[in-house]
Amino acid sequence: MIPASAAGVDLSKNPVVMTTQNALDQLNEISLKKDEIMNEGVQMHEKFNGVEELMKVVQNHATKDEVFSTYKKQYTDHFANNDELEQQRQNISQIIAQNGAALSQLIQQNKADPAKQTFFAQINDAINSQNQLSNMFAL
Repeated sequence: MIPASAAGVDLSKNPVVMTTQNALDQLNEISLKKDEIMNEGVQMHEKFNGVEELMKVVQNHATKDEVFSTYKKQYTDHFANNDELEQQRQNISQIIAQNGAALSQLIQQNKADPAKQTFFAQINDAINSQNQLSNMFAL
């Protein structure tokens, strides 16, 4: 039987824990979005046909500046989304940092919980008993 915590509090409902968990979930979502943007950027690069664009320049259908400006704008617009996500990531990281001291204090309080120590002592006793029985039957 697992002994009840001395504090008897569900830490998952603690505001510091909830805020930190929410921030970590948001960071994970941002990371997924940034990965998607980067993958789309790689696909854009793989689809880029430089020879075809240079042929337009050679045939005087476009200037180097026009070709360069077109692709620069395309890539700049695409990766601008990354800048916004990076700003969001920095803001969320600040929230986590602000909650860091309170979260550390909560963790330290939980480490000192006597119910937890009792539970692990019971597990240790059970393992020792099982080892003793195994040794007795092995002879």
